[in-house]
Amino acid sequence: QPKDKMARLWSLHDLALIPLRDQPLFTTVIPSKMFEAMGMGIPILMSVPEGEATGLVRETGAGVLVRPEDPQAMADTIVRLVGDAPALAAYRAAGLVAASRFTRDRQAALMLETLERVAAVRRPAVLNPPKPF
Repeated sequence: QPKDKMARLWSLHDLALIPLRDQPLFTTVIPSKMFEAMGMGIPILMSVPEGEATGLVRETGAGVLVRPEDPQAMADTIVRLVGDAPALAAYRAAGLVAASRFTRDRQAALMLETLERVAAVRRPAVLNPPKPF
């Protein structure tokens, strides 16, 4: 879908389903739709292997986790959430709060800071000679 339509499409969702296969590769993957859902205040239902993404959902409180490749657990969780307006409201609020931590501008600034720190540590002394007294 074109980028200019995504906010409208996301606004139609009550819940963001994020399923991935139960494979080791997916322990290090962070699906970008997770951040889009947070930014739109849409609760997350994530079904992925334990790793980076599940840690972020737990840390932010933006949604709920179920075992990957377990359609019954996903269906049961959806049914439970439909009847739990307070939980959905809490996930929405937590996602909106967390979203500001993950903006492209903020992430780019953090990456630049990290690269500058690493470059300063690794720079040879010849390039940074001590100043004379």
